[in-house]
Formats: sequence, C-alpha cells, structure tokens
Amino acid sequence: MNKAFDTRETVEVSGDVRETIEACLEQWFGDDVLDFQVYYNDRGEHSVAIAVQTDDVIDGGVLLVMPRPALGANMYEMSGLYEDEGPFSDFCPQRILDLLSPTENEEAIRWRDRCRNRLLREAGIDDVPPIREPKDRWDPAESARPIV
Repeated sequence: MNKAFDTRETVEVSGDVRETIEACLEQWFGDDVLDFQVYYNDRGEHSVAIAVQTDDVIDGGVLLVMPRPALGANMYEMSGLYEDEGPFSDFCPQRILDLLSPTENEEAIRWRDRCRNRLLREAGIDDVPPIREPKDRWDPAESARPIV
C-alpha cells in the first residue's frame, strides 16, 4: 500500500479547492487514483473519498481538507487515511465502493459498512440496521454536498 497518504500536509490554496485536491492526489499517487469524490460543507471543510490501486489491489481512503485560518487566510490542512485505518468520514459514493477489492480488515469493513449505511439512509430507506459509528466522525452541521 502506498503510504504517501499517511501524512499531514499544510498547503496554501490560492484558487479552487477542488483543483488543489486534484493536484495533490496527482502528486501523491499519479495514475493510481482510479476515482474520487469531493464532499464539502458550509464551513469550508472537505472530505474526499478515494479509490487507490496498488499493484492488483484497490483500497479506499479518505482525505480530509480543513481550513486553518490561524495559519493564513488560504491555508488548509490535508490529512489522509486509508480505509484500514478506520477513517471517521463515511461519505463515499457507491461507484467507489464498487471498485474496492475484497478485504478481511475489520476497520476497512466497518468503514465500508458505515458508508453503505449512510447511502441507504440518504436514499430514504427507513429500516436500515444501526451501525456502531465513531464518536468523532466527520459529520458537518449541514449535510455535506458532493462537488461535481
């Protein structure tokens, strides 16, 4: 697994945040990023669901992009986690979940289940079985919206 994702980096965003996210993913992974979806909220926080291929395995991951105004008006902290590290954010579209290789890792399975549970709830399905969710997961006050 490519461990370039396991670091925190503070970057200055002089233009569009999505373009900066795309540039960072290109720099870190090149063609290994098969798909990604950016979600954002009104506080300027972004959660990026990612499918990354390493050899013949496709793993999921989450990149959190958070504004850091104390460091400057256009400063953001980018922090990435692979699915086997149990990311808190559970925003991931079905098309990315469908790309991921089978896994036996409990944290990855739990993350995938939480993502699927969220998708079912957002689709209006009322009889979704409850899932143990982390206390500190990324869940904005307003609903997150995908950036298309």
